[in-house]
Amino acid sequence: MTEPTIDSLKEYSGDYRMINLLMGYTKSHMMQIADSHGLTLPKSWKKIKVAEALMPHILHQAQTLYQEILDEVLSIIPESNQNVLPVKDSESLKGFAPLIKKGFFFAVTADDSSIVIIPTELIDAINEGRPEEDVFQTIPSDTQGEEPADKLTDLRNQSADGEEETSNHSEKTYDLLLKWKKQLTAIYGGFSSSHLHEVWNRYYTDSLTEEEITEILTD
Repeated sequence: MTEPTIDSLKEYSGDYRMINLLMGYTKSHMMQIADSHGLTLPKSWKKIKVAEALMPHILHQAQTLYQEILDEVLSIIPESNQNVLPVKDSESLKGFAPLIKKGFFFAVTADDSSIVIIPTELIDAINEGRPEEDVFQTIPSDTQGEEPADKLTDLRNQSADGEEETSNHSEKTYDLLLKWKKQLTAIYGGFSSSHLHEVWNRYYTDSLTEEEITEILTD
């Protein structure tokens, strides 16, 4: 099994704001984070512009697909300083590798000690959540501007006669759920229909049952 790569900040100023933490990486590394979110950013952009483009996508993912996971992690951090989590050894740090790779958390290492930095904006996003009307404005670029499907059964086999628009919406619903499934599988080796059911119905008015989600994502 391949050992997870721990990406530590090249520079750290002690600032907990996400923009400054991202700027602690090289531009090449920020592009890798963008790629992990399915973003293609111009290579000609300066570091600050890349960081500014990354932030809303990272925070959106934190409030949707990764909300439950990040909630669990934040629950173990003392309230006296929620931005810093000391890590006792390298093995413990490896457990944070998937979240560090996505730009949710940041690692700072010195000698044999490490700390995990949690950006202030991410903590606020997890604690406060986002109103439903705002979520529709910030869904990933591959689905932006599309409404969830009104009819969510038989997504891949609807008749093309008189139902083209509904079919297109259904395909977008399937594509979004499939993307979430792939992300969870890549990190944890599997996915939970109950978790996807909770996330979907939290943010979309056209609700799905857990059984419908399982059926949609079953080849």
